Amino acid sequence: MEEKLTMARTVPSTPSPPRVGRLDSLVRVRREMSRLYKEARQGQLPSTEATKLTFILQAIGKLLEIADTEARLEDLERVIAGLDRKYHI
Repeated sequence: MEEKLTMARTVPSTPSPPRVGRLDSLVRVRREMSRLYKEARQGQLPSTEATKLTFILQAIGKLLEIADTEARLEDLERVIAGLDRKYHI
């Protein structure tokens, strides 16, 4: 009886990146920042990494605020333009 030896090929496992939800609202950005804070406090994430990611999240939050302000301003400008036409101001 012939014995067949085979070597199992092992592939080093790489940890999958953490799942990040959409960051399209200030609430979601805050939630992600909170998650990073908890992970850093629990020692699951190096504080240097948490700091870098938090800085990026702050920038995203600022952009969301600016986009919201811009949209509100455009709405107000449309209302004012409509009043100008209606009352000949």
